[in-house]
Amino acid sequence: LASSKGAHAALWIYGPNPIFTGVARLEEVSASVQNTALEQALKKTEISQAVAEKNLAFAQDLVAKYSSKMKTGNTRLSLVEAQIEKQIHQVNSVEDNIVDKVCSSTVPNIPVIL
Repeated sequence: LASSKGAHAALWIYGPNPIFTGVARLEEVSASVQNTALEQALKKTEISQAVAEKNLAFAQDLVAKYSSKMKTGNTRLSLVEAQIEKQIHQVNSVEDNIVDKVCSSTVPNIPVIL
């Protein structure tokens, strides 16, 4: 037994341990896959950000157009309302003139039968 112990003690292996080389290779592959997935996620994020910025600009343009159209619509509505009020006033004044003329004219006395 003493001779076998001495023989094993003198044996040295230089370089990586073949038992752990598979684990190191697996870690390298895992890191590579993680890096690739991370790169793809970042690309998607950049694309998503570009799409979001484009959508934001489009929405802001729509809001500006909507605001402009609302302002124009409100202006037109107020003009139409003013014209309607003017026409109502004219019709009322014409009716008042007609009523005044009818009331002021001499109407023969017609007996009213009750």
